[in-house]
Amino acid sequence: MDRNKLLKTLEVVGRALERNNVLPIYEYFCFTGNTVFAFNDSFGIVAPCKVPKPFAVHGPIFRDFLQASKADEIEMEVDQDQLLFVLGQTPHVLPCKQSSDFVWTEPNIGNDGYGTAITDGLEFCLPTCSENLALEAFARVCMKDSDGKICVYSTDGDALTKYTTDINGHIDACLSRAFCDAITKIGISYLIIGSEWVCSNFEDFKVYGRNLGPTTFDYETNIGKILGGATLDLVDIPVKLLNEHLTRARIVADIETSPTTIMIKENILELQTETPFGNVYDNIKIKHPDIEVKISAELFQKSMADCTQFRVLKNCCVFKGEKVMRLVSNL
Repeated sequence: MDRNKLLKTLEVVGRALERNNVLPIYEYFCFTGNTVFAFNDSFGIVAPCKVPKPFAVHGPIFRDFLQASKADEIEMEVDQDQLLFVLGQTPHVLPCKQSSDFVWTEPNIGNDGYGTAITDGLEFCLPTCSENLALEAFARVCMKDSDGKICVYSTDGDALTKYTTDINGHIDACLSRAFCDAITKIGISYLIIGSEWVCSNFEDFKVYGRNLGPTTFDYETNIGKILGGATLDLVDIPVKLLNEHLTRARIVADIETSPTTIMIKENILELQTETPFGNVYDNIKIKHPDIEVKISAELFQKSMADCTQFRVLKNCCVFKGEKVMRLVSNL
């Protein structure tokens, strides 16, 4: 077997490895005979890989051996609870597990999918998906139809993202942040959604995640409450200047003790950040109604990254791109 090809495969599959003292098998590469996979309860990654006999081997240690070798080929043989493998002329032995120790098998969820449009939405929504697993409703990305179009949503409590696809249909499903993060890092993929599992199908890999079921957070109702019927007369974002000014503000800003003040008066936007470590003042010409609010410079800058227009309201800042809308709470 080609060592480099195997190593490249395991580097992708290894994204699903997880250190787990309760279920050590989550740290193992599992070779089924025709495929190799890693699974960590949140998601699993599967790739083609033919071996004579199923076995599982500790992922990080086996991968390190492959990385440390300069050999072109690797030969492997399973002898009961040991993996015997030769890299070049050097033999190695590692303990291994049998297929009976596998805690997951690749599910069969069919081939009906949604193309890559939803995957694009997942990437836009990840920045506002909470990393706090205790906030169950916020630590996931949701897909739900709105006005006949499938939309992708996420929120971390401070910011909310809505991505509208061109797909007509009805759906209500949620995906874990870990699964979404994994597939967006691997690349653009074809998404298949089943009743229990979701599969992101790449050319040489398949990534499976649990379908967490219908969303428990009514995004459209909450978007309506946040906007409160306000007329969204959006204006173009002066991206280059505003990015420079926000970058300076973030050097000294603190979301809890030293927020940044946005004051728009007579079509001049002023950014004021006053802290014990120094003050930062900047201004930009912009056609926007007069208003004054306190914001997080970090959240504001990250939220405008995918958007071309915005509007500052009393309770939040609204950002809009071609298919994405983002709401960011003021402080």
